[in-house]
Amino acid sequence: MTGYLFLFSSAYTLIVIPELRRIEGLEEELISLDRLTPGSSGVVVAVQGEARERFVDLGLVEGTTVEVARQGDPTLYRLRGYFLALRRSDACRVLVKEVGNERNDYRSSGW
Repeated sequence: MTGYLFLFSSAYTLIVIPELRRIEGLEEELISLDRLTPGSSGVVVAVQGEARERFVDLGLVEGTTVEVARQGDPTLYRLRGYFLALRRSDACRVLVKEVGNERNDYRSSGW
């Protein structure tokens, strides 16, 4: 199958994204949102699954930068000026490209 990228999320589900390699700057590996560590950030590349519309309504759209503020289940993410709590089962449906691994404490940044 040419033009398809196959990824396995942490929930052991197969995610197929057609023509993903055509997006500029995707030489690095994509990971699911639940795999980011506290303080690290990622840019949303794709949202999969039946709840895609709900994620879009929450602001998880392609190009959005998401930072992990506190890890657990649910995990607390910071994006677009607010905090969002997502369970791992939902966060594994969001694919991101990791953009930084600086450990930033959200409490000291005025949030």
